[in-house]
Amino acid sequence: MRVVVPFGTKAPMLRAVQIALEQDGVEAQYEHMARPDSYFELMKRLWAARETVVIVEHDVVVWPGGVDQLAQCSEPWCTLPYYCSVGWIIDGLGCTKFADELMTEVPEMFEEPFPSCCSHHRDYCGLDRLIAHRLQQLGRAPHVHSPGVSNLNGKWTT
Repeated sequence: MRVVVPFGTKAPMLRAVQIALEQDGVEAQYEHMARPDSYFELMKRLWAARETVVIVEHDVVVWPGGVDQLAQCSEPWCTLPYYCSVGWIIDGLGCTKFADELMTEVPEMFEEPFPSCCSHHRDYCGLDRLIAHRLQQLGRAPHVHSPGVSNLNGKWTT
């Protein structure tokens, strides 16, 4: 199972995320997102590889054992929720596992047309909604674990 941490050019919280993962014995792959659509392209590549992956965003600190809990769960779409200004997010990408079997069952995840329930696009701001809404349209719901993780990004938490 892969653990991938996408991060942008300005990612001041990344070191805290790295320390938490390292202290928990988690080896992560760090991917720089240079363009607004880099996250979309990364997820598209990961999905096409059909290998179970846990995404930990650059501003999310996971509690000890959290990544392992997702990895050991038999559910295909798992999340650790995080809090932001609109409340608890249970289907975002902050700390999420996608299992290989889900990728195999839904190979068209990143093909257009995108879900029409709201304006989805390829940039990082809409990617979590695109994925969540497409899976929900297919009758899927995230398996939400607890406790939640810490969102260090004050831009979204105040």
